[in-house]
Amino acid sequence: MALDDAPGKFPLSRTIRVLVVDDHPVMRRGLASSLNQEPDIAIVGEAEDGKAALEAARRLRPDVVLMDLGMPGIDGIEATRRIRAEMPGIRIVGLSVFEEEEQASAMLLAGAAAYLSKCCSIAELTAAIRRSIRSSPDLQTTPRLAPSNPRNRPQSKE
Repeated sequence: MALDDAPGKFPLSRTIRVLVVDDHPVMRRGLASSLNQEPDIAIVGEAEDGKAALEAARRLRPDVVLMDLGMPGIDGIEATRRIRAEMPGIRIVGLSVFEEEEQASAMLLAGAAAYLSKCCSIAELTAAIRRSIRSSPDLQTTPRLAPSNPRNRPQSKE
């Protein structure tokens, strides 16, 4: 069953059920394979676009959806908006090649709990997934890009 709508209801001993959404099969399967190595994360499904993500979320009721931003048809921002409106207990973690703050902001405004660049490490990704289930469903966080890519680090203003 999906996470209750109230924050703090997720038992820490329970496995986090994740749906992976990405239009690139190699990326989708690679993420699923890597995340399945984590003892507290189980991949319950995969989807190749926003429409398939909505259908899979309805059917599977994952705790977390790992959502690519740029996909054909219904993109990750719109799919996030629709999933959160229909199933507010499901957390969304955005993941994309786009590193612009505007993209991160749009994803967070659509209801994502976090947004990471695809340059992030698996450790950063799993930490974001774990944090997302402990957050309030309505918590808006500031856009954070994975620090592993030097372009994501703040530049000094000298």
